[in-house]
Amino acid sequence: MKSRKELTLTSHNTNRQLRLLTELSEKFTHLIADTDTLRQECFKLRYKVYCEENDWLQKENSYSLLKIEKDIYDNHSAHGLLIHKQTGLFAGTVRIILNKTTTSSNMLPIYLLCKKNKLTLPDLVPIENIGEVSRFCIPKSYRNIILRYENQTTRNYSHVSHSVSDIMTINLIKLLLNLAKENNILQWVAEMTPSLIIHLEKLGIYFDKVGHLINYYGMRQICYKKLDELIIKINIERPDIWNLISKNS
Repeated sequence: MKSRKELTLTSHNTNRQLRLLTELSEKFTHLIADTDTLRQECFKLRYKVYCEENDWLQKENSYSLLKIEKDIYDNHSAHGLLIHKQTGLFAGTVRIILNKTTTSSNMLPIYLLCKKNKLTLPDLVPIENIGEVSRFCIPKSYRNIILRYENQTTRNYSHVSHSVSDIMTINLIKLLLNLAKENNILQWVAEMTPSLIIHLEKLGIYFDKVGHLINYYGMRQICYKKLDELIIKINIERPDIWNLISKNS
């Protein structure tokens, strides 16, 4: 039996595997959530991940009765949705928190977190061009629904079924790049779980790290990256992944 590593995206994929992965990637699309209705779908997905599948925000979320998760930063954020075309399922979401001013009332939350933990994030571009990547999430239950659907409807994908998670992550990165372009964001900052960092790096997506792990709803790493550097590195290290990200962007 092939190992999990052999089934996932690697730099040694055959042309046939890459063709199948490209076709699988095309089964997803994304939307910029620029209406109240679409943003509500984002908030529902966030509730499933942050309040149901995990209890990270259940206690402090003021909207649990509505089964949505929101906070004070949503009003100055750009939101997006990942969609599985065949089922029509909203399968994932992400946001970029925007900072259009230098006033403390509109400060990106990660800077407050850094101050509390005596860490310093480098500002490589003007503050208004820095966006905080946040609420990067794919509900496990929805990922499993999509995986079952693909296994039942397309026998050719059986040997790459474990790549569904990778493909969904790649498409969320694609969505993030589009959100960044729409809002003139040139640098990302984020706090990430070590497992997400490992997953992204496996795909050739590298962030620079600041300091030590901090305890913030579990262990998290403060990260940042200029987008031009991010794109160049993906293109050099994983041109196969960059082809998936850049196609039809």
